[in-house]
Amino acid sequence: MRSLALFVLLTAPIAAQSTGWMGNPQNTETLQQLCRSLEGRAVSLVLFDTPKGEWRFAFEALTADAELAELHYIQRIAGSGSAPGLYKREEWKPGPHWALLDKEGKVLSHGATVPTLSALKAAVEATGRKSLLQELRSFVAQHPENAEALETFVLQLRNVAQRRALAALGQHRPSPPDPGLAPVGFSDASGFTHSNVPSEEEKLAKIEAKDLGTEQDQAIWSEYTRELLKVFAQEGWAALPFPGTYKVPHGIQVTLATPLARFSPLCREAYLLVLPKIEALLERFPSHGRAWQLWSDFALATKRDAKPLLASLTPVPGAATDWPPVILRQTLLLQARESGDWRTVADLSAEVFDRVLDLAKGERTYATSGQARKGYQPTPWLDERLWCSTVSPLIEAHLAQNHSKLAEEVLSIWDEYGGWNGAYTKASELARKAKLEDLAKAWEKKAE
Repeated sequence: MRSLALFVLLTAPIAAQSTGWMGNPQNTETLQQLCRSLEGRAVSLVLFDTPKGEWRFAFEALTADAELAELHYIQRIAGSGSAPGLYKREEWKPGPHWALLDKEGKVLSHGATVPTLSALKAAVEATGRKSLLQELRSFVAQHPENAEALETFVLQLRNVAQRRALAALGQHRPSPPDPGLAPVGFSDASGFTHSNVPSEEEKLAKIEAKDLGTEQDQAIWSEYTRELLKVFAQEGWAALPFPGTYKVPHGIQVTLATPLARFSPLCREAYLLVLPKIEALLERFPSHGRAWQLWSDFALATKRDAKPLLASLTPVPGAATDWPPVILRQTLLLQARESGDWRTVADLSAEVFDRVLDLAKGERTYATSGQARKGYQPTPWLDERLWCSTVSPLIEAHLAQNHSKLAEEVLSIWDEYGGWNGAYTKASELARKAKLEDLAKAWEKKAE
């Protein structure tokens, strides 16, 4: 079996910055922590809500506005107990409050009642501060050849456009992640990034599959797509370092695409223009990790089949240690599921599952070897996130190929190594979908 990469990314997923609700209503957050979270943000609109979320939906209507969307937001922090130093310093009464803060945590404007849209805009204008997006727009105009600035600009345009697109599609922001977990992710051998923050797929699954109207599409995505094409009109994008490189913005190394392109003809058109440029680079550098990451993201949005590209490339002996590239695994898996190529789904999922299982077995052996420190607990490798990315597709593929015993073996291993408790319930749903009613009932009993 090939050696597959498995590494940890100690960074919050971009989705949490662009579309999610942040904050921990159960833990106290100090003013110092708040200031750290504001670092690098010119002006931030902060909502100190109650744990019940009294202002939540009223504030969503305001922050979906096109102009206000250009601000960086911490969408929701718990009420007066979450930043006691700030409430005490500013002499605010307990309860919901909003504030415009600079990156040092200085209050520029605030209020104890939900502001109107016009009042909030006036408050922002009165600060005289520019948003990050406004600063980037000016910087890129003065430095058009700066590839890093252009990509950072495009990333910020994407984040803002996603807010506006979600509002246009009638999608409310999701519930916060488990407040007991930090937003830390890791990428498994399939290239899939696990996180306790809901994935884009989970957020978008309930949106009706329809395109935005032409005027809406232009209003939301035109600047993003125009600047994206500028990125690939120069060579700088290929030279930027790969994820994890010191002091290079993490976001621009991972993806410039948006999962909302599935609802935007303008985005899909731009991606189809970009893909050949990436493919031209891969012809010269078949193991170029950044190019594969970008290609994968744009390809998923446009349903570009990876197989013809892989067939046209020749991996370099000694250079391409993993082929197909690890980064491409999740793309291949998603495309295989869409096309009903269950053999490919099973092969890709089984390889990842076996690799992670080896890690789980190794940790269990270490924990009982006498060498581990007292109280050492093995890492829960088999958890809900692995279920969604690998195990569920593996079971689905086995059932689709009438390999029920193989599916039962996977579930048995999952159960043995402390997997997520909801696995049998979800597996029964897959069995029912495959019209295996007896198996579905058997798994339901195990879930009880």
